[in-house]
Formats: sequence, C-alpha cells, structure tokens
Amino acid sequence: MAMKRNVPFSTWMRVLQSLINEKQVDVDLSDVLGLDFTGAHAQGIPPEDFFGEQLRPALEELGFSLELHGLLDHAAIAAMNSDPRASYGESVSQRDFDLAS
Repeated sequence: MAMKRNVPFSTWMRVLQSLINEKQVDVDLSDVLGLDFTGAHAQGIPPEDFFGEQLRPALEELGFSLELHGLLDHAAIAAMNSDPRASYGESVSQRDFDLAS
C-alpha cells in the first residue's frame, strides 16, 4: 500500500499502526520511544519502509518476534483446516487423532 508523498501526518501514523496491528502485536506507537516519526514523515518516507527499516527492529528489540509469530499463525491455521489423512495417508484413521479415544 504505497502512499502519496503529501499525506497528512495523522494518516501516515494510522497506516503505521495498522501495519503493527496486522502482526497482531498489542503495542501502540506511543509505546515505542526513540523513533523519529515526524522526521520520517517530513522526509517523505513511506510508512511501510519506516516499519521495515526502523519500527520492526525496535519492536523486536522490545522482545516481539514478528517473523516467527506470523509463521506460527499460518502453520496453526493450515493444520486446523487440513484433514490429517491428507498428510499421513490412509494408514492413519481419524480415530488416531481423536483425543477422546
């Protein structure tokens, strides 16, 4: 989602916050100290670039593992939506995956 160079600062910040929200990280931009949001906006740096180059490393420094988090989410969703026999063949029955038996 590339933005026009002359977007209002509030719009730029909303896009940046939405990028954080997409990673399912419960952090508000006001919680991240030491980054020059206004300077980046004034220089015309797109929020996507700022996220990748400055915000992501800052969040990871705070302990958020954004890459791994996304991979685990996709793996869990794929596992929940798949038929176990598709992965293991017909030699495995549904009963083998039933926790109640």
